[in-house]
Amino acid sequence: SDSCQSQDHCAQSCRAANPSGPCGSGTSPTWTNTWDCDCSWLGSDSCQSQDHCAQSCRAANPSGPCGAGGAGTQQCDVETPCRGCGGVACTGCRETAKVQCCLDKACYGCSGWQCESCRQDNTATCCMGAHPMATQCTR
Repeated sequence: SDSCQSQDHCAQSCRAANPSGPCGSGTSPTWTNTWDCDCSWLGSDSCQSQDHCAQSCRAANPSGPCGAGGAGTQQCDVETPCRGCGGVACTGCRETAKVQCCLDKACYGCSGWQCESCRQDNTATCCMGAHPMATQCTR
């Protein structure tokens, strides 16, 4: 996994030969911003910060140095809540579970009305690029 930080001859040659990699063909990757965060700092992400913009930018740019998560972030379990489903229903269930996992991470530690407000504030970010079958993202 290329963190896009090394700029030696081999790193630049490999990137030029593999433009679909996380750094593109050049030395400066273009990061996707979220609706409320500038993600241009992502190339130098140390994976330590876990604030809203760090999590949102990583989720929007899974090819970044920290992947879609950060330090100590575990992959979301989308299989357990969908156990026993079949066919297209499984796709919808898994995609809904992925968005739910994003919302759970974004709103970790909240309680009561704060959770509802947090989920409303983060739905657009968590739904960005989501499959159309994710129920939280349908309008």
